[in-house]
Amino acid sequence: MAEFKRLDSDSLGPDAQKLLDFLKSRVKGQNDAVKSLVKAIDLYNSGLHNPQKPIHIALLIGPAATGKTLLARSLAEYWFGDSNAYTEISCSHYNEESAKLANINDHEINYIIQNNQLLKEKIIEKQKLIIASEEVRGKFQAGKITGEETSRELEGIGQKADELTAEIRGVLPMVSKSIIVFDHLEWADNGINDYFCRLLEYGKIFDSNGNSVSLAGSVIFITCFNVINQSSEIKKIGFSSEELDKNHVADEITPPENEIYLNNWDQIKGFFPKKLLSRIDRTYIFRELTKKAMTEILSEECRNFYDELLGMARFPITMEIKKEVCDFIVKESMDHPEFGARLLKQKFDKYIRKPLGRLKNGGLIKSGDKILVCLNKEKNRTVFFREKDTEQSSS
Repeated sequence: MAEFKRLDSDSLGPDAQKLLDFLKSRVKGQNDAVKSLVKAIDLYNSGLHNPQKPIHIALLIGPAATGKTLLARSLAEYWFGDSNAYTEISCSHYNEESAKLANINDHEINYIIQNNQLLKEKIIEKQKLIIASEEVRGKFQAGKITGEETSRELEGIGQKADELTAEIRGVLPMVSKSIIVFDHLEWADNGINDYFCRLLEYGKIFDSNGNSVSLAGSVIFITCFNVINQSSEIKKIGFSSEELDKNHVADEITPPENEIYLNNWDQIKGFFPKKLLSRIDRTYIFRELTKKAMTEILSEECRNFYDELLGMARFPITMEIKKEVCDFIVKESMDHPEFGARLLKQKFDKYIRKPLGRLKNGGLIKSGDKILVCLNKEKNRTVFFREKDTEQSSS
């Protein structure tokens, strides 16, 4: 009898692990959504995904500035090298019953359609170059041009063909894969649910001129502001885990997210029609950012700012921000967790960017300086030191 070796089907391959690490470095505190998205893309890359369906359809529910749109932006940056390389459709445009929900305006899906049209144009241009090269050879055979002229013209055509080939390769990933964000579903009229059902069922999106694009290679995010209770005191509403539609629970949702999900599923079902939920692969609850997540976001903000300062062509400086300053900024931001990471970045600007800008404009720091940022605990303000002469200035 043949022997079989048990295989590990849980471990991610190197490409999927690379994507996971990248997304987790960008999106903090929402690991369950990140992991499930990576697994969906991993299935797509394996070739075993249903070729008629989008790569992943996710409903993202949660407060503002918790990472819902950032997840789409981060995936766009990873796939296309541009965090803006995605299509965002605001559902607020469809908040009246009379709105034409069956069609989406041209400008809202132009990223997808334009790339398809651009690809067609590039292919047509390349076909014209092939015809042109045949015509040049025909002229040479007819004795109308010399061998030297033939070589020169063919060389020029060859260079243009190489450039077009490179351009086509650049466009192809954006045609075969795309990211679409339907933002703030709660602002739309209920009639848009029927539109979503058709879109998700048939995997196509249409513009007002009747142009259609297949969404077979798309990741679709549908975002929604809070429609559930995320209180730490979880309300028991008598909905047992056995009754939950298991299709919508992310593979690795961990407590307390799983308990919150289970105990608030009735609220989700009451807000969204069943026919829409049945077509969504996963529903994710984005929690308010924890202190740990906010600290990680601030650390990333500091690293990016350090790189930005060093990269300034005419004014490169180095900077060190003491831990006490970072703790203070996080504490100030956590006073209003409902504002999420946006408030954190506003505080960073207030205590770091703006005072540093004033020092630079006032001539108190110059190119090549090393700056140390400390905290004046009595006045709750940042204090800046320059290494060369330890000259002190307060924000």
